[in-house]
Amino acid sequence: MRKDYPIFQEQERMTVEQVVRGYTTLAAAAAWRSDETGSLTLGKHADVIILDRDVFTVDPYEIGDTQVDLTLLGGREVHRSEGFAG
Repeated sequence: MRKDYPIFQEQERMTVEQVVRGYTTLAAAAAWRSDETGSLTLGKHADVIILDRDVFTVDPYEIGDTQVDLTLLGGREVHRSEGFAG
């Protein structure tokens, strides 16, 4: 994405925080599963990803370049990128 493109429908823009909530807690609520998933809370399913950058602090135009370093599903490792030592 280029920074010099005009913003289309600026009133519809979302913050990074709103987008992340949409994929986590709000998605769980929409599926009536808030008691089981959607947040890292004791007793809930803990599917987790570790990213190569903090999407809350990088330039929003760099978020699309984010790579997933590690994925845990049901507590089991299902993906690890080459070179990830964590």
